[in-house]
Amino acid sequence: MRNLARAVAVMAMTAAPIAGVAATANAEVTADLAVPHGIVAGGNYTGVIANGLTVVFECHAAATGAVSVAMNACYLTTGGSGATLALPGSAVATAGTATVPFSPFQLCWTATATFADSATNRTHGCTLLPSVGGVPSLAGTGVSEAT
Repeated sequence: MRNLARAVAVMAMTAAPIAGVAATANAEVTADLAVPHGIVAGGNYTGVIANGLTVVFECHAAATGAVSVAMNACYLTTGGSGATLALPGSAVATAGTATVPFSPFQLCWTATATFADSATNRTHGCTLLPSVGGVPSLAGTGVSEAT
């Protein structure tokens, strides 16, 4: 009888920490499911001087856990824009080519992510406006994010 009582006591002492670990693990899984609705977007461009300034550019966005991501705008501030695009899933990209005046410009973008719980998040950004003496930069890159 004494061995049975000891066995029950040992099982009770062992079960409490195991239950605590299970509860802690469950809380961690729940916390992981409450991921913030973040989105990261950016763009790149390269220009070539030919009959003005011909610029090739692209904009992209990604949002972990999103059910859809939209590139609402991707454009050069002196003219030229990429197609607006919304895709199911967690990433989107668009691109374009434009001939713009030989003056400083920026590549700008706006992107929106929609999540399963109907929450949305949006980010907007532009590349820096690098120029020396009014001469535009022939390459640039930028990133924006919202959490």
